[in-house]
Amino acid sequence: MRNNTKLLITVLIICALVFLAPVEGKKKKGKMGGMGGMGGGNGPFGNKKSQMIFVTIREGYIDPAGIDKMAKDFQSIMSTGGIQVGIVGVDKNQMIAVANNIKELIEIRKFAVQMEQVLKVEYEKTSFPGKYITEEERKANNLREEDTKDDL
Repeated sequence: MRNNTKLLITVLIICALVFLAPVEGKKKKGKMGGMGGMGGGNGPFGNKKSQMIFVTIREGYIDPAGIDKMAKDFQSIMSTGGIQVGIVGVDKNQMIAVANNIKELIEIRKFAVQMEQVLKVEYEKTSFPGKYITEEERKANNLREEDTKDDL
């Protein structure tokens, strides 16, 4: 009888550990953030799952076929490079792209600012001027000189 009681208590303790351990693991996992578990919400995307990027096209450089064609061409060029970019909207001189992670965000910005047609790339209240804009365009749009090493 004594052995049966010990066995029953041992089995109950093991069952309790088996059922409660995953719950504790889930609680701990929820507190980890992105980018190596640096804490929730402190990464470059905050608590958001994706980041919107606004690509403004210079006046006179919009394709005669329209901004929609430019957006499709931009998507196909980026996909050739291995980045699947979603263009979620277009305006008269602007494309709105979505980056799903920090790598895509950086690659979209690096690629877009190198295009002759791009005036600026904006996200999170920061503007990055196109490489080929004139000094007049820079002053008219209140853009800084060029990217610094910290921006890349």
